Amino acid sequence: TIDSSGNVHKAGFVIQVVQATTSTQTLHNSTTYSDTGLTVTITPKFSTSKVLIMAKQKGVRLEDVNGSGCSIGLLRGSNFIHKPGPSTGHHQFFSSDSHMYGELEITLLDDPSTTSATTYKTQCASYYSSKNVYCQQGNNFTSVIIAMEVAQ
Repeated sequence: TIDSSGNVHKAGFVIQVVQATTSTQTLHNSTTYSDTGLTVTITPKFSTSKVLIMAKQKGVRLEDVNGSGCSIGLLRGSNFIHKPGPSTGHHQFFSSDSHMYGELEITLLDDPSTTSATTYKTQCASYYSSKNVYCQQGNNFTSVIIAMEVAQ
């Protein structure tokens, strides 16, 4: 791949890296996915590039006793590109203890096939309706998402 300056980028070469963070607490108590506030936008230089997304959702707190859990999904724009099904048991984090804390990670190589600004974000869903799950609990944790454009 050759950029507008005449630079050659071999397959696997990292062209650009964009990072974003959030420390704002979000509450999730439904099996329907909702935004965690963790989002990043990257504008690929080449439509043939892949985008490597790495997200670490910190301060995930399962509040309720007798078992609760949650799943973190990853979206490109408004479309899921990684979506565990919390209501069917495909959760990423589950505990039978109350007030369990943890973090969830997603790593995914995406093929957006565009040179337009592309937004990636995480959403969270509770394993059970009405069981509270917090992300960035108490505004005390910083979650991070990184988008890396990789030449093909």
